[in-house]
Amino acid sequence: MKGAEYDSFAKEYQESKQLPFRTYAEQPLLLNMIGDVTGKVVLDLGCGEGIYARIIKERGAKTVVGVDISGEMIALARASEREDPRGIEYHVGDASTVGQIGQFDLVLGSYILNYARSLSHLEAFCRVIHQNLKPNGRFVGMNDNTANNPDHYAGYRKYGFVKSSPSPRREGDPVTYTMFLPDGSSFSFDNFYLDPKTYKKAFDAVGFKSMLWRHPDVIEAGLSCLGVSYWDEFLADPPVIGIEASK
Repeated sequence: MKGAEYDSFAKEYQESKQLPFRTYAEQPLLLNMIGDVTGKVVLDLGCGEGIYARIIKERGAKTVVGVDISGEMIALARASEREDPRGIEYHVGDASTVGQIGQFDLVLGSYILNYARSLSHLEAFCRVIHQNLKPNGRFVGMNDNTANNPDHYAGYRKYGFVKSSPSPRREGDPVTYTMFLPDGSSFSFDNFYLDPKTYKKAFDAVGFKSMLWRHPDVIEAGLSCLGVSYWDEFLADPPVIGIEASK
């Protein structure tokens, strides 16, 4: 993962957070996994422009620290903090090498682990998460669904994106997301494929007690707004998935 890549489309990526699948499936799942943060100390790795850091602080977290590899993303987050101060700290850093920042009740990591290209690279991400958690602390995040069938990759266009990857798909191969915005513009970036079993090995290797996947659902507002059938392809083989682990 390169910060400069995201620097080039930071604003567009921020806008993509408003796509319906984000609002009606991703965000509800993530907030459900996060749970009650009242009085807790939270680290948001891969915080982007700070959308979830702000929500977590608004929901009662005592301290929130955001880290992202993209300087432009952090600039957007800091601009939001200046406009609406919430006491959130933002820093530029690579989630796989940033080391120990502190001891947190919760580490959030949305779409960071899917930048790992190998088991050892994934272990580096998991090690940073583990180092920054208090005993019995939790990690939660969203991830590219690496169990997703590549035959379905083109079928997500109506949700505002498509995926593509080499065939046959091997560990470390890129999974390219192309995001489409309402104004007709688009941008692309690569995640990387690792088998779900590789994820389990990485979490076990650094000492996590448990790790599990959480499949997204669509909240009632999304079903009512866009219709039940609109979500058929998304729910039949979710392109993204929740992930959580306990120290």
